[in-house]
Amino acid sequence: MDAFTTISPVEQIIGRDAITAMKAREGFDRAMRVASAAGVRSYDGSWLRNRLLNDRGRYLASILILDIHFNETGGAGVTTARVRRDLVACNICSAGRATAFIAGLRFGRFMEPVPARNLKEKHFGPTRLFLDAHLMRWHNLFSAIAEMDPDMAHRARTAPESGVFGPAINFMADLMRAGVRVFDMVPHLQHYADREVGFVLLLNLMALEEGTTLSTVQAAQRFSVSRTHVSALLRRATQEGLARREATGFVAGPALGPALADFFSVAFLFFERAFLAIPTQR
Repeated sequence: MDAFTTISPVEQIIGRDAITAMKAREGFDRAMRVASAAGVRSYDGSWLRNRLLNDRGRYLASILILDIHFNETGGAGVTTARVRRDLVACNICSAGRATAFIAGLRFGRFMEPVPARNLKEKHFGPTRLFLDAHLMRWHNLFSAIAEMDPDMAHRARTAPESGVFGPAINFMADLMRAGVRVFDMVPHLQHYADREVGFVLLLNLMALEEGTTLSTVQAAQRFSVSRTHVSALLRRATQEGLARREATGFVAGPALGPALADFFSVAFLFFERAFLAIPTQR
């Protein structure tokens, strides 16, 4: 590495050697496919939940909200002003989008009012719907990690909620505040992460059973978006080698596996270390 090489916060904090070692672990390729399939399944069901919690920025925002609620205020909730300040400080979104996000969570019944000592400020806390959405992601990632470390995965999936929403969430939030972003490892996938259903569309290609394809119509129906939107995403993905067109639809292109390996190697380490932050699991 020369003096001019830029090291991202991900590589500084997670470590390049750890990322390389993760990719070399037995079962990593299977884990990547399991995680991809789980990511696709997470879009089934609630249209509103998908749009509020299943994109990159909103997921990061949800981690900060959970951390403030459980680990800073002791369950006393969050204020719109505090969340807005944190999201802007972490460069996750603008103040306007942060305010709209909180309003959307309240409208979707992911957050509800909680009693506050200061009557001048309204405090909101996560509902069971919000908590279950995070737990589903937690369980999905560790179901994938089970392909590499069944024992850790079992312990993580049976960890008490106090550990998941306490030390584990706090660990994740601290990494985010330090500038760690999983997508820093895959800047060429940022376009898809920032487009509606862009990233999950790539996951769908990775999760396809051998001999099957994904058509534009299937993807549009599955993710409740227009065929025009899907076509534009797949056209770009094909140009970049992330997708390949066949007679009946699209399959993963040669560049998709390596790109998602970069992504999931960090994501798996992120969740494993969050789990190990729970004192009883060290």
